[in-house]
Amino acid sequence: MKPIIGISGSVIIDDSGIFPGYRRSYVNEDYVDSVVQNGGIPYIIPFNGDEEVIKEQLSNVQGLILSGGHDVDPHNYGEEPEQKLGDIWP
Repeated sequence: MKPIIGISGSVIIDDSGIFPGYRRSYVNEDYVDSVVQNGGIPYIIPFNGDEEVIKEQLSNVQGLILSGGHDVDPHNYGEEPEQKLGDIWP
């Protein structure tokens, strides 16, 4: 049986095309390809802030790839933002 591997998704806000301002969930395709090439079944896990949903999502995978994306808000661990901090999710 092949393992189901979750890949954390990110969000991008579309600023072009016919739907400017729409939020889109995505992962870079290299993550999906890597899981398949190594015998796994990739599942993209879209970003959300509901703790119950997150726990349920994670209960359905045997492994997890944290694909990166936005920076972690330093206030979450008692620090102040630094100058080179990128976009964050509170």
